[in-house]
Order: sequence, then C-alpha cells, then structure tokens
Amino acid sequence: MDLRGWLRSLGLEQYEAAFRENAIDETVLPDLTDQDLEKLGVLLGHRRKLLRSESGGLFADVRDVVFMDNLRRFGGVPLPLMGRGICDMRGAA
Repeated sequence: MDLRGWLRSLGLEQYEAAFRENAIDETVLPDLTDQDLEKLGVLLGHRRKLLRSESGGLFADVRDVVFMDNLRRFGGVPLPLMGRGICDMRGAA
C-alpha cells in the first residue's frame, strides 16, 4: 500500500499534502513521533490513530526489513532484546 492509500484507509487523506511537502514517505513513516505529527498540523486524535496504525499495512514491510537486518548484523539476536539486556545488566551492577 502506498502513502495515499494508507491515509485513505484511515480516513486521514487530508494530511497527504503535508506529508509530501515534508518529504515523508514510506521509509520515514516508522520514525515519526507524536511531536513530528503535531508539527505537521495533525490533530491529536488523528495523531493517535496514525501512531496506532503503525503495526500493520504500510509499516509492515519497512519494519520487516529493519528486523531482518538487525538479525543479520547482531548474530541472530534481535536488537530490541539486546538493548534491553544491556540495560538490565547495567542496572544490576
């Protein structure tokens, strides 16, 4: 699904121009924060809807690539698990 289709599926197609004007595409979407969306003029309820929708549709392909890259680079241990383990170890010292 492309950006336009994804926004339409959420009923938020009015933000397409703001996304395009700010060079936000499928590769940038997973990194957007609530503050980023607010700067783009996205209303609070719509920001929540956009952020909740990250788990499916447009984000799935990008997240799969990042996950697989982390597996390859870190010897089969997903990066989020590694990070959590390192933090836990530091706190125990």
